Amino acid sequence: WRRGIFYCVITGLVVLLSVLSFAGWAMTRHQPSKGIAVVFQGACSKSKIISATSHIVINVLSTLLLGASNYCMHILSAPSRRDIDRMHARKVVLDIGLNSVSNISKLSWNRSLLWCLLGLSSIPLHLIGVSGSPQPPTSWLEQVQKGELQLAPLDKNACIETYDQFFMTRNANLILVTENNNSQVADCFDSSVLATYLGAYNYSDPNVDRTYMSYSWLCRNDGEGAGMPRACASYLSGCNLTYGRSLIVGIDRCLTQQVEEKCTVEANMYLLYTVIAFVTCKIIGMIWILQFFREKPLAVLGDAIASFVTKSDSVTFGACLGPPQMFQEHGNWQGARKWQPRSRRWAAAASVSQWLVCLGLCFSAIGGAIALLVTAIGDVPEGALGRSAFGTINPAFMLMNVVKGKGNSASSIVSAILLANTPQLIISLIYISYNSVWTSMLMSLEWSQYAHTRRPLRVSYPSGAQRSTYRLQIPYRYGVPLMTLIGSIHWLISQSIFLVRIRVFSAEGVEDVDDSITTCGYSLKALIATIVVGGVAALAIIMFGCRGYRPGMTLVRSNSAAISAACHTQSGEDDDEGAALQPLLWGDVLSTSEVGHCCFSKAEVSMPKKVRLYA
Repeated sequence: WRRGIFYCVITGLVVLLSVLSFAGWAMTRHQPSKGIAVVFQGACSKSKIISATSHIVINVLSTLLLGASNYCMHILSAPSRRDIDRMHARKVVLDIGLNSVSNISKLSWNRSLLWCLLGLSSIPLHLIGVSGSPQPPTSWLEQVQKGELQLAPLDKNACIETYDQFFMTRNANLILVTENNNSQVADCFDSSVLATYLGAYNYSDPNVDRTYMSYSWLCRNDGEGAGMPRACASYLSGCNLTYGRSLIVGIDRCLTQQVEEKCTVEANMYLLYTVIAFVTCKIIGMIWILQFFREKPLAVLGDAIASFVTKSDSVTFGACLGPPQMFQEHGNWQGARKWQPRSRRWAAAASVSQWLVCLGLCFSAIGGAIALLVTAIGDVPEGALGRSAFGTINPAFMLMNVVKGKGNSASSIVSAILLANTPQLIISLIYISYNSVWTSMLMSLEWSQYAHTRRPLRVSYPSGAQRSTYRLQIPYRYGVPLMTLIGSIHWLISQSIFLVRIRVFSAEGVEDVDDSITTCGYSLKALIATIVVGGVAALAIIMFGCRGYRPGMTLVRSNSAAISAACHTQSGEDDDEGAALQPLLWGDVLSTSEVGHCCFSKAEVSMPKKVRLYA
């Protein structure tokens, strides 16, 4: 296991150096303002690619760090043989092969403290937010006065297509040109400029109906507002320009002010510093385990079997078929039992509490996501769902009733980031429980195979024919897909709910701090994908739980006493030096006795006989 801890330290250092390098680069590239560093400013299409790539990298690093932390917590919660002997003498059972909260409460305080430190320091690393805004280099009036104003002509179709956007990033001010010179229409307060009444809606106001889009001037008056259910966006998709015929003044063409896109990718330096501190604490904890943890933990099933085969535990003698339920606290741990072969489901390998916590968390999260989805769909204006792309800002899909800050205040940004990352923390908790159930099922699979195939023990420190791997209890063919699944869910959540910072500029090119907002946006498509993948994950563990183990051994789960009872060798064999170093098979070793005995043996054994007593 020390080699595994070493790789965990390397993983932590890679994550720490990555975050430190990014923080240093962000600070040198742009001087942070109010804790916010602009790491990119330019085309919105490029900023979106950078943001999406950053989220993928962040999720990969977070998943690796979570896996490394879980490995170290597993080692800390693994009991030594001395711990087991002490607890068995008190008729107290410990868990073998699991990252066990129950074990931590029964072991030394320093291990418990370090276990909690590693768990609490596993926070998500999602820090980067994207905000898009048009930012003219000079004011409108100044450009007009200097004769520097650059306007591009657009016909009516191009005008509508160009300004049929939620947020303008390439085009700013717009001039509508009409050939109508009717003086009665044009005359308004002695002005030669046409005056018209347009609906003006402040989309940053959480009390305003989200169907009132900022480009509602493109639609006829009865298309939006006045109790009409359809949003302007739904009209524009099939607009044929016939609406203008019924209006007083027809628009012939447009002149648009084109500006350079200045979408930004930003990082919150305060949260970066917090993550650096937490990751540093995690690495220090891992190094402490590597350098100062002198116990020899029984981290995997093979460690426990090797220990009990080499040195029997007298407390559990005479109960080789004892199930976990037999070894209750302060109960009778000895007694012969009849062998009754039966096929047990994988689900039986995990305790009821493990299943309740795992499935309870899974279905609560999925149910909560479905409830949010149904609520959100009910509020979605007609035609807007198609614009709800992954991680895309849309004024119809913002949580301004939940969190909204004006301008660029650090407190509003932190609040929005915490809201966006709360689901990430929930998924991390679900992963720990989900991983625990998988570990229990696969450990019992390894256990059951010793009744049918002579196999060397898989231990932390191999000798002789024993073998070892970098993993703990979950084989790579299950562990890699599991980590990929969890990483995918983390990424989908980052696309389902995300930080939104919108900077609003006046016609003069001055930022309007009151209308600039910081909030969280969400994507219904990404939320649906998250629900589907989460449902597949929950369904997968249930379906695997329905698989059956081959009959031949008592299902002992992770129960230290039940494992110990099944490992008592026949008289004298435990004195045979090297028995645990050779391939072992579990079965009936005293076939001629009235009361049989089953154990691990390097010699020939037979399958237990039905309804025969064994002790």
